[in-house]
Amino acid sequence: MKKLIGITLLAVAIFIASCGTPSGTASSNTKLSKTLTTLSQNNWQLFSMNGQKITVPDGGQIPTLTFDPQSMTVSGSSSCNSFSGSFTAEKDALSFGNLAGTRMMCPDMKMETAFLSTIANAKNFSIYESKLVLNDASGKQLMSFDPLSK
Repeated sequence: MKKLIGITLLAVAIFIASCGTPSGTASSNTKLSKTLTTLSQNNWQLFSMNGQKITVPDGGQIPTLTFDPQSMTVSGSSSCNSFSGSFTAEKDALSFGNLAGTRMMCPDMKMETAFLSTIANAKNFSIYESKLVLNDASGKQLMSFDPLSK
């Protein structure tokens, strides 16, 4: 009888715990957020792109993003050059307009070229465990960014 009560209590505890959030998601806003406020509360520094951790290229810097929700503009560094342009965001949908940039030539332009072509494919975002994650239309992760203080 005690064994049956113990099993029943364990089953009830598992059921209650599983009701709070879907599998693989977090219940707190610090874990998962998809709002314009959280998108624009930090400057962002590229951490990974297409599944590869980013390292500083020769003569360049790690790409960054800054979102301005008042003017709906984005700006930052694409490694060697600065850029700016427009963006739209609604719920988790995100897209970038044409991005204009400076045209300095750097010793290694691979990072810059890859960054600009990859960000053009971003269609949605989430902020998970303080990282900004950009995905393509199919949900494949394209880029992740670490927060930088403003």
